[in-house]
Amino acid sequence: MLPRKTLLVASLAAFSLLAAVTSFSQSGIVLDVISGLTGIACAANIPIALGILSLVYPENSRRRNMVFSSFLMGTPAATIIGGLGSGGLALQINWKAPFIALGSLFAIISVLAWVLVPTVPEPKVILQKSELRIATDCNEPQVVMPGAPKKMTSILQFDWAGLFILITGVLLFTVSLTIGPEGSEPWKTPTVILLLTLGLLFLGGFVLWQNVSKRPMIPPSIWNTWSVTLVCYFQRSSWAKSNSNRWSSAPW
Repeated sequence: MLPRKTLLVASLAAFSLLAAVTSFSQSGIVLDVISGLTGIACAANIPIALGILSLVYPENSRRRNMVFSSFLMGTPAATIIGGLGSGGLALQINWKAPFIALGSLFAIISVLAWVLVPTVPEPKVILQKSELRIATDCNEPQVVMPGAPKKMTSILQFDWAGLFILITGVLLFTVSLTIGPEGSEPWKTPTVILLLTLGLLFLGGFVLWQNVSKRPMIPPSIWNTWSVTLVCYFQRSSWAKSNSNRWSSAPW
């Protein structure tokens, strides 16, 4: 597999290129497609960056907590600064200016990441040795060793089935919420009801799958810690409030 630093720089460069290309959109469909690809590139660099930070600071410490807190603080800061900055550019120049500025900014960030981010060696996961005893006609069984331990790659360890179920559920649920208020009968059309039902079923199936999977994406044991549950709840509530405020203030 490619090093995490290479993946991080590639995702940042892809985001920069796609953000700049968005300014050349000639129709709403093209704009939506490129924006979706830009979102994928943006979503790719966050877990990679978190993985690099977890390898650079493997032990729990005050410095590790400060680093991760500073990293996560970027989301609300970027929302405020990006909203004000892009709005100002769009008003003063045109709607293309924010995308060009964002692409230029991330081009610089990509270069800085290539120069400054350290190359961290990947942790190795090794299967335990096992032995196979074969019964023979002799009094003592023969012992056969399968050989040297085999390394398990990160790709094989990843919960691909859980990822597919989660993405499908979120996609169906989001689409149903988007098209639900539209049409002559809001929230009553068969398409909306079907997508909403399938989305909820897939999301419920993801929760069940995480309880039976050998390598779950979100280990159910983390919810046994009440502090983690409270942090997730308050974070989601804050994010929902922020989106509601932006939606209600848009007409003004």
